[in-house]
Amino acid sequence: SVVTYSNPNFSPAMAALVIALDDICGRWTVDEVTDALTRFADAAVGGSLRFLLVQAAAAYEHLGREAEAHKALEDARKLVPHFVPAVDALERMYARTGKHAEYAALLESELDGAPTPARAERLYETLATEKEALDDLPGAAEAARRLCALRPDDPRARVRLYELDRAAQKLAEASDDLAGLAKLLPEERRVDALLERADLLEHRLNDSLDTTAAYREALALKPGDPRTTDAFERLSRLRAKESGPHEQPSKKA
Repeated sequence: SVVTYSNPNFSPAMAALVIALDDICGRWTVDEVTDALTRFADAAVGGSLRFLLVQAAAAYEHLGREAEAHKALEDARKLVPHFVPAVDALERMYARTGKHAEYAALLESELDGAPTPARAERLYETLATEKEALDDLPGAAEAARRLCALRPDDPRARVRLYELDRAAQKLAEASDDLAGLAKLLPEERRVDALLERADLLEHRLNDSLDTTAAYREALALKPGDPRTTDAFERLSRLRAKESGPHEQPSKKA
């Protein structure tokens, strides 16, 4: 419905909220809706206008008027950059509607605003997901890398980074990811990470020196491991063709 109002203290945001609520509660009269919101009148011309815009956006969204809801939230952000309630509402809107490009741009804008470490962690984690949805794998990997800087002891974050670097064909970075991951894992799983790194170094990066070093590190953790021993001896024989007799790995228990 179309609502007219006369309260001189009502800002356009207040008017929008009154209109939206009147549409939701058609059984209310304009005066009843207005009276219910009178306590906000002073706030509308003071520091709380941003909250009213968020409330207006929620009412518009309830009505299915997404464009108007979006505008109200953007107006709130213009009043107070990085205003968390407005940003959170926009995040929910973009996630619900699958607007990955807009969502990623919003997250990047918020990260430029020096958020708290805890909020930055969530923003980077979500940004990696949105960038991946956009098929921007390097961008997703970079977001995951920033997350790892904030969560240096989180093996799940490191695995996620490795997967994204590998998918983005950033193989040198993926090798470094596995080296970092190995330090965070218990011994048995650490050997697995080192062997995976050795395989990557040997077959994708053609780096025989670092491959040998990765096998040595794995053998130091688990001497005599047949997977590591066999791979080390095979690689050592290949190197011996150019550099002389091959090295013997330790087989002590």
